[in-house]
Amino acid sequence: SHFPPIGKQHLKEFGLKVDWRRSFITTDANPYYNKFIEWQFLKLRDAHKIEFGNRPTIFSPAENQPCADHDRSSGETMKPQQYTLIKLELLHSSRDLESVPFIQRNGDKLGALYALNKKIYLVAATLRPETMYGQTNCFVLPRGEYIAIEVDKDERSEIYVCSEHAARNMAWQEFTRTLGEYKVLCRLEGWDLLGRPLKAPNAVYDRVYVLPLTTIKMDKGSGIVTSVPSDAPSDYAALKDAKNDKNFRDKYYLTDAMVLPYEVVKIIRIAEFNSEQSAVDLCEKHKIKSQQDTNKLEEIKLLVYKYGFSQGVMLVGDFAGEKVSVAKEKCQRQLVRQGLADVYWEPEETVMSRTGYKCVVAYCDQWFLKYGIQNPDEADSKENEWQRAVKQHIANGLECYNAQSKDSFMATIDWLHSWACSREFGLGTKLPWDKSWVIESLSDSTIYMAYYTIAPFLQNGSMDGDASSNSVKADDLTPQVFDAVFCGADVDALDLSKSTLSKDLILNMRREFEYWYPMDLRVSGKDLIFNHLTMSLYNHAAIWPQQSAERWPQSYFTNGWALMDGDKMSKSEGNFLTIQDAVRVYGADATRFALANAGDTLEDANFETDVANAAILGLTRFEKLVEETYALLKTDTANYRDGDFNEMDKLFDNALNRAINETASAFECMRFRDVLRFGYHILRRNADYYMAHVNNGVHRELIQRYIDVQLVLLSPVCPHTTEAIWGQIHGQLNGFCVNAKWPQSQAEDLIRTLQFESLQQISHQFRDAYKNEERDRNRKLNKAKKGSETHAKLQNKHNAAMVCVADDYKPEQKEVLRMLARIYDADKNALTVEKYKEYILENSSFGAAKQDSQKVNTGGGGGKKKKQKLSKEQQAQLQFAAYMVNEIMPDRKKETFNERLAYDEFDFLSKNKELVFHGVNVDLKKVTFYKESDNNAPELLRQRTKVGDPTVKFFYVE
Repeated sequence: SHFPPIGKQHLKEFGLKVDWRRSFITTDANPYYNKFIEWQFLKLRDAHKIEFGNRPTIFSPAENQPCADHDRSSGETMKPQQYTLIKLELLHSSRDLESVPFIQRNGDKLGALYALNKKIYLVAATLRPETMYGQTNCFVLPRGEYIAIEVDKDERSEIYVCSEHAARNMAWQEFTRTLGEYKVLCRLEGWDLLGRPLKAPNAVYDRVYVLPLTTIKMDKGSGIVTSVPSDAPSDYAALKDAKNDKNFRDKYYLTDAMVLPYEVVKIIRIAEFNSEQSAVDLCEKHKIKSQQDTNKLEEIKLLVYKYGFSQGVMLVGDFAGEKVSVAKEKCQRQLVRQGLADVYWEPEETVMSRTGYKCVVAYCDQWFLKYGIQNPDEADSKENEWQRAVKQHIANGLECYNAQSKDSFMATIDWLHSWACSREFGLGTKLPWDKSWVIESLSDSTIYMAYYTIAPFLQNGSMDGDASSNSVKADDLTPQVFDAVFCGADVDALDLSKSTLSKDLILNMRREFEYWYPMDLRVSGKDLIFNHLTMSLYNHAAIWPQQSAERWPQSYFTNGWALMDGDKMSKSEGNFLTIQDAVRVYGADATRFALANAGDTLEDANFETDVANAAILGLTRFEKLVEETYALLKTDTANYRDGDFNEMDKLFDNALNRAINETASAFECMRFRDVLRFGYHILRRNADYYMAHVNNGVHRELIQRYIDVQLVLLSPVCPHTTEAIWGQIHGQLNGFCVNAKWPQSQAEDLIRTLQFESLQQISHQFRDAYKNEERDRNRKLNKAKKGSETHAKLQNKHNAAMVCVADDYKPEQKEVLRMLARIYDADKNALTVEKYKEYILENSSFGAAKQDSQKVNTGGGGGKKKKQKLSKEQQAQLQFAAYMVNEIMPDRKKETFNERLAYDEFDFLSKNKELVFHGVNVDLKKVTFYKESDNNAPELLRQRTKVGDPTVKFFYVE
């Protein structure tokens, strides 16, 4: 009752076009929507898409219930992550401990526990149980805080040493006697564990020792890390530090016997690296100096883990010869079965509930929606049918508007698994068959788009349905009624004798639903790809099976977060605007303009205040132009004309066609920045040039067409301005601009587009060149001695020009065009190689193609590579490539890489020299055009001319 009306008011001020009759709230405070959700979940149950079970779930101890995505202040999309908890048995006989220097000097904090006659384990959480054959030691964080807790699991009473973070999770996973509680037997630092001997499961060594590792995170895993240097880069670097540095060993109370005898154990072969100790080989290759090279080590780890899982083959153990991807789970099951490990869960990353408490993973009795792969052993099984259908729709039926979004959906469909859809209290609809459970907020908002279609019939003009005065009673909305509305069930089979619903009302709701569905477009945030949006696909597939084209969402457009002037919006920093604030500062249309310009990809959109301010000026300027044009249009014969189009008219008319076509394409692809680019900025630039440079006045029909086209193209972005101008020039009898038909257009004539762009660029360059040469003449005139021959020559302004036009691209330029064409992606209008200049140098046939790898002695231990010396042609290639990629490719797209200009540049420019030299004070009779191949062309001009970039020289003749 509080926020919805405020939001509605702000959106009205923003000018959002909304059918407010379809507004509603989605809790049980709205009994009509509540009945809709009950129907949805009954359909899911009847389709066997929902089940009850006990599974690991993100859980908030403070609320004592599962914490779903929308119940979190941070950590949305994070799921429970499974680890194997390796049990490293502490060897603590007097003989074992007498050779541990730290204990001999500082005492044994674990000593009191030995009398309990329970086995003591340092427990290490690992994602790679198959690598335990390669253990050489164990790591702890020297300053890390550890605890020993009592564990009673599977009729075993033992003591585990770990971080308190891990203990907290274990307590909710039935490791302890009382759920959610753990008994701390003692507290100690990592220092207290250094040098202790351990018995490690599956290790080839009889005993391994505890060593220091300074990069351990105490809020991730258990704070104990098994060391497998053959396949873990950080482990290898840390072991190498300990081996190579006696001072390091002395500092951490380690004897030589604890470190030096331990060599890397080869356990996995990875074909990608042709190695049986990939971490070692890659560390050596990348010249890792110590465990402090954290960034490089992380990069290597990602490589080793990626290829180790996909390509690795076991060399040792009971599963030797099997792929790592297969052996991993087998090794885990074997270790757990033998009592050498446990299964342990924690959130993938830190998850905080909205009440500010840190969440854990707990085994919960829950209702689950059976998303994802339910039978991993048989991909084609019936249990996986739901996932397969949705995945096929994403791949072949769902428009995502950019490849990155599509990839995110494809990744999500593969990892999103059984989803806890209920909780024990909170806002929402109760499960219709078990009222002790409330449906959580993501699960009850997956097909509400269907409810939009019928909301005007049920909501009684109120967001909560206003049940007290509503002629329709919510209890009459039975599952059978919703089946008739949404699934085509027989209306005549319904018993409506005591219902407040009529057959006509139900049929009207069905017609409304069938008119609007399927949902053509859903716009949402990129973070919801990983839950809400994918779940919506699943639920549509369940309610309307095998109807992907008729009933499932057809397109999703997802966007990033919002920035303001390049920075994250923050009230404390002062760069924060609500919609209402922005509208009151800049007006609705300028705000909308800046938002359309903010960005269209998954990258964060940037609202720029400079753009909003510029929009105010630009829209005002356009409004003034229209006002002045229509005031003079009928009477001013000097500045306006009729009749056939001249050359400039034809060029501008084609520019209008291009603007219409490109803007339509941009709207269809949800590229609003391109809408403004083609439908406003380029169009306005072309119009300004046309009106300023056309000879004998502006063509009346053409300028009117421009104004109408500009208004319609800009109407979705700036409706208030466009409607005001439309009303002034067309009158109310001709309706609204928003209802005007999309402008008719011909196909773009690419040659005319290139000619118009070239004309604007060249005429601008020639005007600048003329100004510069005149400025230089005046400078020399002021320095020349009065009365001298030089002074007399310089008194005459330039009145003539020579122009040299290139015949063709030069060989080195053609090579660049071919190379760029090979790495051009037409769908994205982008290059597939980010460092394209390096690519050009590597493939260039002009000069040295490869960088000189000789090293220069700099006086230190290493060397640095000589900077490559580029040939003249290579330098020219890089400059040409940058020009084509940055200046030409955004507009001309694949046409950029044509090796010949699409028209005769010499012929066009020489025939239109009046346009070329518009605004330049020269006598056109004294202008001479040369082809580059013309022997009479001045050599200096011939050397500098390029295709699309002719050279000019101004001078004075009698």
